[in-house]
Amino acid sequence: MKRWAVGITILYVTFVVAVVTMVIFMNSTNFDLVVEDYYEKDINYQKHIDKVKRTSDDKMDIIISYNDNKLLLKFSDKINYSNCNGEVFFYYPAFKKEDFKVKLNIDSKGNQIIDISESVKKGNWLVKIDWIYQGKSYYSEENIFID
Repeated sequence: MKRWAVGITILYVTFVVAVVTMVIFMNSTNFDLVVEDYYEKDINYQKHIDKVKRTSDDKMDIIISYNDNKLLLKFSDKINYSNCNGEVFFYYPAFKKEDFKVKLNIDSKGNQIIDISESVKKGNWLVKIDWIYQGKSYYSEENIFID
């Protein structure tokens, strides 16, 4: 056999092995969608924009702080906390199964303390707060890093 034929055969076999390896790797990777109903969320995105704008316009921003495995949400002094309901959604971008929700339960001082136990993964989290006060929807979010 000629030397150039051996070279072409080795090149072809190497290419086939690389393609097969790439196909196996791509099929074994897990691709989680950020949300399952992304099409419906996209259609309703204007409602989300309105909530964010209303939160800013009505000065209903929330101060979020994290210390000693406790997350403190400080709400505006302008609201009657007994008329406020909603939820806090913890979004973990690295792994969808770590996401969880907590119902709003604001105390008389306008605070809510959420215990972030040791079972919560360390890393970057997006805290999304969606609440309704006097028939109006509000939304706030902030990135926190749990170490």
